[in-house]
Amino acid sequence: SIAVMDISKQRIEEANRVIDAMGGTNATSRHCDIKSSSVASWRKCGLPKPWRMYFKEIRPELFKEAA
Repeated sequence: SIAVMDISKQRIEEANRVIDAMGGTNATSRHCDIKSSSVASWRKCGLPKPWRMYFKEIRPELFKEAA
C-alpha cells in the first residue's frame, strides 16, 4: 500500500541521513564496529531497531520529527 511505501521511504531517508552525518558508510561501520556491508544494507532497508535506538541517543538532532 501507499502508506507502507511512505514509511519505507522515510526509514531509508532516515538511515541515509544518519549514515551521512556519521561520516559515511565506512566511518559508521568503524564507529559501530561492524562490517561496512551491514551499514550499506541500512541504506536499502533502514536502520535496525537497536541501532536506531543507539543513534537516537548519541545524535538526537538527526531524529527531530516534524510536528
